[in-house]
Amino acid sequence: AINTRDLALQKMFNETISQLNDIQQRAVMRAKDEKMSSWLNVIPVAKHHFDLSAQEFRDALAIRYKKPLLGVPSHCDGCGAPFDLSHALSCRKGGLVTQRHNEVRDAFGDLASIAWSQVVREPVVREANNASHSPALLADLSVRGVWTPQFEALLDVRIIDTDARTYCDGSPMDVLSAAESEKKKKYLKACSDRRALFTPLCVSVDGMMGREDSVFVKRLADDCLSNGVIIIISSWDGSGLA
Repeated sequence: AINTRDLALQKMFNETISQLNDIQQRAVMRAKDEKMSSWLNVIPVAKHHFDLSAQEFRDALAIRYKKPLLGVPSHCDGCGAPFDLSHALSCRKGGLVTQRHNEVRDAFGDLASIAWSQVVREPVVREANNASHSPALLADLSVRGVWTPQFEALLDVRIIDTDARTYCDGSPMDVLSAAESEKKKKYLKACSDRRALFTPLCVSVDGMMGREDSVFVKRLADDCLSNGVIIIISSWDGSGLA
């Protein structure tokens, strides 16, 4: 049964969230429903890179609650457009999109090297074909033994702002599922041709993981535990703003 305290807290939450705009409500409800709050009370251990700087912590809160960024330039130094949170998460000229992708890729690679063997960054999935003018196809990680012993798994990361104007009509999980489908369309046949398994790792900028990413992280945690290492990943901040 719901006690009096729980009812009071729920009432307070409903009153507070009703004062937010639609985008903020969407972000707060996502954090609540997906339980994406553990990072707020993690002990800031420098060894594990949990010691966020003041700027990183403020940026993470801005993303979580869709608030304006503090201490940033008025215009993007990459393209010259007015600089705000939405632009920071989407502009491909300022370097932030690439940085956040690479940070998540490298974090997955470091953890995968604990659980499994032969972790390779940016493996070639398919060589370039000059005759058809097709460029080489690269994945983000190659890891042996993820799903089947001694079998290669190719992983590719995508970080998505699920609150971008393009995606506002769909639920965040639908946006991540669509991204997983796009990755499979691009990689699946090429991976199959080289007898490798493919797993898309799609995650939102505020830490919501796609279905296949969630399964991979659970497998990663289990296999790290079997090697005597405990990892806890309840959400993943892929902002790369700081």
